[in-house]
Amino acid sequence: MGFIKSSFCLVNTSKVHTSCAMAASKPSYIKIMMYLRKRPDVADEEFQRLWKGPHVDIALSNENFKKKILRFNQVLTSPELKAQAKEFQIPVLDYDGVVEFWVKSLDDWKSVVSDKDFAQAMKTDELLFVQPPISVMLGYDNLLIGDEHKTGVESEIRGQKC
Repeated sequence: MGFIKSSFCLVNTSKVHTSCAMAASKPSYIKIMMYLRKRPDVADEEFQRLWKGPHVDIALSNENFKKKILRFNQVLTSPELKAQAKEFQIPVLDYDGVVEFWVKSLDDWKSVVSDKDFAQAMKTDELLFVQPPISVMLGYDNLLIGDEHKTGVESEIRGQKC
């Protein structure tokens, strides 16, 4: 019988549901989260159109990106959602979107972003709608409720199995 210390209590691991015990194991990926602000002269709809369309197309045109990235996700917001968040009476993050990349290792991420042509294409496109600087956070999930995401087994890119 073992015990793990959680932020809520001391848990007897012999009685923990398998999915709960996973929180104590080593994550199978690293999540890279980048926080973006739109340029002040770009409308919200235009920011989302450029970010969800042409910018994603540039990323997905790179074979190494598609090979090394396990999961690629954009978190979108709107002025309406930001206004609703203020109702919680806690500080609201001043970002217009978050992009998440899951990789097996930081070396995989470095191999993607060290491609000079790819990095230049992404940066050139970002200048059309993103206000520098972009903030970054590295982490992993500690799943407490919901289904575990599958990584590296089978990917879908815009609805196409690959």
